[in-house]
Amino acid sequence: MEYNEDHLSGRVFAETLTVLGWTRMVGSRRKYLIKCSECAKDPELFGEGLFETSKESLDRNYKPCGCGSSYRWSESQSIVRINRKAVELGVQFLGFREPYEGGKTRCIMSCDEGEWFPTVNNFVRKGQIKFNRGKTRLDDAEIIQKFFDTGVFHEDTKFSRYRHYDKWYWRVDCPVCNESGISQPQHLQRGCRPCKCGNYKQKFSYIHGVFDGNELIAIKFGITRAKDLRIKYQSRKTIYEVRSLGVWEYNDKFSCVAAERICCSSLICGILTKEEFGDGYTETTYPYNIERIVKIYEDYGGIKIE
Repeated sequence: MEYNEDHLSGRVFAETLTVLGWTRMVGSRRKYLIKCSECAKDPELFGEGLFETSKESLDRNYKPCGCGSSYRWSESQSIVRINRKAVELGVQFLGFREPYEGGKTRCIMSCDEGEWFPTVNNFVRKGQIKFNRGKTRLDDAEIIQKFFDTGVFHEDTKFSRYRHYDKWYWRVDCPVCNESGISQPQHLQRGCRPCKCGNYKQKFSYIHGVFDGNELIAIKFGITRAKDLRIKYQSRKTIYEVRSLGVWEYNDKFSCVAAERICCSSLICGILTKEEFGDGYTETTYPYNIERIVKIYEDYGGIKIE
């Protein structure tokens, strides 16, 4: 790749990143070509170890290479990583179960006991091997017990797993109000009840921009009851700056929840890691999806209020 030298050329950042020069302009900002001395040691994955980034990212010690926690692995790189882990564990990689869309793409893995379908991230990072059925039931029982330990659920409340596309939720059947609701486990473990008993009034959808300096690197969408506090909580658990890009209000909670589910199922999500965005990283997506999210919100009756 061709580059032009300037005052940053030759400077070293984060101990392993050497600036070679700038390559192109994005708006009024220069994109710099850097070389990572660590990634260059693995040419099968990274070639010569060359990457592009901005000066603002370098100043914050953000690593745009394979050493960084938010590096976007290509399909060919993921195949190399999967095969390496498969050799280590003595299993076989048969291919992807679905079109490749990053770390949440499911693999087809095989061993003497049969096939199973972990995500790329789970298999490569955790060495996830086929689950034992008995252990799965025990894990569910332990999770449900945590819900009851909050002390807010009636002892006859029924919990069951609920799958929506490729994401798992929990269905809650309440014997008190005779209403069923769908929720995520972390909300249930906080004692939030997705039924009439819980006064579940989540009627706001929001879009927050995640900025690295002045560069919009991701957006966070979601629903909330406290539209003014949500951004404050998220800002406490991220290395980036969070700014509000809009809030939409609905006439009822069902439309609000439905809009979020459509966003989760139709967009590539989780582009930031838990380490980068601790509160709701699974609902982070690329900036170019803003217009799609706004359309989904408005199709379900959301009205922008700010």
